[in-house]
Amino acid sequence: SEADYTFDDFKRDWAIQEVPHTVRVRNAEYFIAGLAPHLMVELPAAAMRSWQPRAAVIIENIQTGLSIDVPEDIPVFLGLGYGLDMLNGIGWLEQVPIFYFGDLDRDGLRMLAIVKKRFPRVESFAMQSDVFDRYRHLAVADPNARKRIMPCPAELNDDEVRLWEALEKTGSRLEQERIPLVFVNEAFT
Repeated sequence: SEADYTFDDFKRDWAIQEVPHTVRVRNAEYFIAGLAPHLMVELPAAAMRSWQPRAAVIIENIQTGLSIDVPEDIPVFLGLGYGLDMLNGIGWLEQVPIFYFGDLDRDGLRMLAIVKKRFPRVESFAMQSDVFDRYRHLAVADPNARKRIMPCPAELNDDEVRLWEALEKTGSRLEQERIPLVFVNEAFT
């Protein structure tokens, strides 16, 4: 009957193809020979399985990820947000140091916790309470601060917990693109 006809039936009957899941990555010339450094491409995770770099960087904001100074042999994953499970098929991420930089807000810290829970060698940079204090004048009100009560993720280290507490206390957020790139680059090195 028509009532039992599902979207999966429709896709099958019309031969609708699934959109492949891809990850935005900068410094991808190790995956695709001949790419210029700092070029961002979208690749399926499967295309990145056979290479093992010395480290990886995950940056929440695409523009920041394109702008930060990162050695050309280290891939930079960009703009994943809460879609971090897209990295699950890249097994070498479990073996290398991963550096994460997200917004200094509770969502950014929750994303960091997700990455830390999945990959054991994750370290945040420029996501500490002293960074928030230094650039607090650039922070804005967090529209979700009073709407959502969230427990602090257990995966965060002591300084990241202090940042979480400062964010809750002030009801504000500091988007990563507001932090000067000179400082971010220094924090990364």
